[in-house]
Amino acid sequence: MQRYLSRTPKRDYPEGMRIVHNFFPGPPGDRGADREIGWSGFRVWVTDEKDWGGHRCYCGWLGGRKHYGTRAYVKRDGSEVAT
Repeated sequence: MQRYLSRTPKRDYPEGMRIVHNFFPGPPGDRGADREIGWSGFRVWVTDEKDWGGHRCYCGWLGGRKHYGTRAYVKRDGSEVAT
């Protein structure tokens, strides 16, 4: 199951569900903490798929709560992939 969100989640999801975002290049020094869904293509979804194609992300979005980013934008260690 995968469902796109139209607004920022206010709660954590149950174990087994992942909050995922795509990442896009922002201004220098922008780590994504204040991005709004829909702004410049920023998208967010929840998934329970086992092989969904991403890694734990530490960009600061969601106030540091646990979330994930797609493999194209987030390395296995959670750091941003150079664009």
